[in-house]
Amino acid sequence: MLNNIIQVKQGTTLPQAVFNSKNKLIHSSLNRFEKQSTHKGISIKYVVEGKESYCIDGEQFCLTAGDLILVNSGQELQCQIKSKATTKGLCIYLDEQMVSHRYAESFLTEEQKLSSGNLPSVTPEFRNIIYNKRSSSIGKTVEQLAQVMTSQKLELREEFYYKMIERLIHHHLTENQLLQKFSCQKKSTREERYKRIMKCVAYLHQHYDQKLKIEEIAKIACMSPFHFIRSFKECMTQSPNQYLEKLRLEKAAEMLLKSGLEVQEIAFRVGYLSASSFGKDFKSLFHLSPLQYRKANS
Repeated sequence: MLNNIIQVKQGTTLPQAVFNSKNKLIHSSLNRFEKQSTHKGISIKYVVEGKESYCIDGEQFCLTAGDLILVNSGQELQCQIKSKATTKGLCIYLDEQMVSHRYAESFLTEEQKLSSGNLPSVTPEFRNIIYNKRSSSIGKTVEQLAQVMTSQKLELREEFYYKMIERLIHHHLTENQLLQKFSCQKKSTREERYKRIMKCVAYLHQHYDQKLKIEEIAKIACMSPFHFIRSFKECMTQSPNQYLEKLRLEKAAEMLLKSGLEVQEIAFRVGYLSASSFGKDFKSLFHLSPLQYRKANS
């Protein structure tokens, strides 16, 4: 599984920075931690278990298990962990020179890449947004890595970091393309709308098991319910209710395989009020009843 993450296409030439890079990965397991600094390099902060609080350039972010956030070089960063239970996390530091090199390459044709000499030094400004492992491609990659890191010691080759940088830039450019499709004209308005919707997506992932109303989620985005639903659909290609339903069912599928809980108990734990409605929705998504799904994947 991890081999697919770090596989580099045949013929790919790694930049010179690879052989003297500042890439590193830190796997932490802490109850208490507090640090304030000007951030150096580009990093991905990912929570495996527990909760971590960040303040980036004065803006507060609270990450729970499965969440990640990107931090740019030069940003003022505060990190805090205060918990009785152990908080586990991954921090992937990426060489800024490598990121700049790969970002500049992404705008060149194959012919230009072969003939290009010194590429311009342009480092993208990644958005400070809480992403969940399910809501972004970069999140899925980091989650895959976290699963291996918790089960075995792993020494990562530089090819892994180069592939991670490729995924990160692809994620950034995909976001840029998505924002271009927004109905508002001003770039600053598009950015703000996207940021607000992604804040609501993070909220759904953190509170999917509770009774949620569109009106209260719209308040988080500081939008009217109508404007929020329209904006959410522009960002996520489905309505908030559709997104929440799929999220609950995916969480239930995990619980079916990882626990011995009864189907009715799982239905209630993921936010369903009716076991029959849960069974119907589950079969609609997975084409199997909950018990059939558990048996087929056990």
